[in-house]
Amino acid sequence: MASAVFSHKPIRCTWLRPGNEKPHFCIVLVGEEHENYGETAICNLNPAQYWIKHLKDDNVVYVTNIHRSKESGKLLCDASPNAFQPLFQGVAEGFRKKDDVIQAELPTPKLEIVPDSTSRRIETYLNDPQQIQVFEALANHLSIKHAGHLLLTYAIGCLPRSGQGWSGEEIHAYLTK
Repeated sequence: MASAVFSHKPIRCTWLRPGNEKPHFCIVLVGEEHENYGETAICNLNPAQYWIKHLKDDNVVYVTNIHRSKESGKLLCDASPNAFQPLFQGVAEGFRKKDDVIQAELPTPKLEIVPDSTSRRIETYLNDPQQIQVFEALANHLSIKHAGHLLLTYAIGCLPRSGQGWSGEEIHAYLTK
């Protein structure tokens, strides 16, 4: 199965308007750093980023993964983590009052891992309270998806180079010895 390769470099865009009645979309104008400069894109927001939907005209929003949908032909993107957003002023406690900054109360993201056999995804089961604390701290700073990606990339990078050609059984034996 072929897959698109997305750039994770944040691209500066301009907020145009809310996307629709759903809280996880807004419309942005793609910035000049990207080949689709000047086009509008539908920006996907994770729950900790719903505040972006209520920005004002011409506010800056950084996005990643700009690509064209094969089904609809529309330009799509994902909002970069809150840490990259210039108007983000707080985490779970809400926003502080500042010029052109949205005041909103954000829910504290909770790590909830529920097995789902109907979807195709990697399920993670953490039992160690220290591991859960580290993951939640990172997920509160970024999205849960981005936190998981960073931790998995780091863990895989810690495997010995000699293990690159190992089978799943050999990797399992190495990790559980």
